Amino acid sequence: MDCQIKNGVCKPQKRGLVRRQAMLEAALDLFLEKGFEQTSLSDILERSKGSRSTLYQYFGNKEGLLRAIVEFAADRTWQNLDTFSIEPGTPPQEWLCDLARTFMSSCLCPKAVALYRLLVMEGDCVADVCRRCFETGPKTVKRRVANFLKEILPDASNAMREMLARIFIGSVMGDFHWRMSLGLIESPKPAEVEERIQCAVKIFLEGIGVSLADHVKKQTKNVKIPIKSKKP
Repeated sequence: MDCQIKNGVCKPQKRGLVRRQAMLEAALDLFLEKGFEQTSLSDILERSKGSRSTLYQYFGNKEGLLRAIVEFAADRTWQNLDTFSIEPGTPPQEWLCDLARTFMSSCLCPKAVALYRLLVMEGDCVADVCRRCFETGPKTVKRRVANFLKEILPDASNAMREMLARIFIGSVMGDFHWRMSLGLIESPKPAEVEERIQCAVKIFLEGIGVSLADHVKKQTKNVKIPIKSKKP
């Protein structure tokens, strides 16, 4: 047996983890290629070289496999956001651009867009996992932008900061995700994405009344400049 039963849940061991991973990868590719309903367990077993008993052992049924796939794919898609960090005192424009680049690189990769299509088609089966996917991705970015706004807009309400964060995400994303999801483009060119990010950040900061000059002024406000004494 490649798994340990704990509280009624099968916990894969070393060899079992390899087999489980192979099934997840195979099922994800097949669901994206053929759709959930059109993919049979036999298709998954043939591609993963696994056994039916192992599949039932780890996932229970086809819906359990779908749930595990969405969790696996979502974690892989948003892993860059989990590790995103930036040095204190970084100018607002640079901070927002770096966050936007991390977010865009995660959600505009082909597999992330394919996952989105899968969630739209089969989301009713795994509604709670869909919610988790949203919370670990777009909602995380929204929260980070809202927290960032606390420092530069201390008098704004929480509701206003959250609304501004949503506006920022929407302006950065634009219609890239729509066009990819509808199959109108494979993926935008890197230069096009960078131009969108720079433009969106500039308009956003100007719209809320923050500029790089304001940041520099704030950073140097309390810095004392030594005055050279005149020679007698």
